Amino acid sequence: MDNATLKSLGAKVTLVRVGYSRKLGDGNYGSIGGEVSAEATIAADVDADAATKALYEWCKTHVADSMKQVQEAVQRPLQGPHLPPEAPKPAPVPAAPEPTRTPVDDQGNEYTEFDVTHFTVHEMDGKRSAKVFGPRFIKFGVRAWPEVMKLAGIDIAVCNTGTEYKFPENIKKAVAVLNDKGNPQKVTSFA
Repeated sequence: MDNATLKSLGAKVTLVRVGYSRKLGDGNYGSIGGEVSAEATIAADVDADAATKALYEWCKTHVADSMKQVQEAVQRPLQGPHLPPEAPKPAPVPAAPEPTRTPVDDQGNEYTEFDVTHFTVHEMDGKRSAKVFGPRFIKFGVRAWPEVMKLAGIDIAVCNTGTEYKFPENIKKAVAVLNDKGNPQKVTSFA
């Protein structure tokens, strides 16, 4: 209420309370605040509005002074023993071993390469094919068709069925396409 309202009511102000607060951003999405309150008992002949304004200005000045110190403290980088210790760096994790990969040919078929020792020729329903043997496939061998055997310089049309033949010295390995179960399906080339 102002003085005019108080006079019209016949009242006299004997006590004035004023508060002032201010907040500052701390630069880290937070804020720091300051507040000052003042209370004054005034004589009956003193203008209450003037006393309130004087107290308000006094509070504002004192908050501004204290907030300058707070703002300087906020803008200064933190240092000293009040900082938390730096977290220890985690130990390096050893790299996982590279997974074993099955090679894939140009058509997307998985294949395997194996050492060869000998071959035999078989005939079924008038069609000739060879069985290529090596240390990994010594019991059953892997089928090779006549056109693939010609890549190794071998014509199975002139070979006797059931006879075991050695490969030429330059043929050491065979490449076989694998079936869905991962077993060799047929020989596709020689190395």
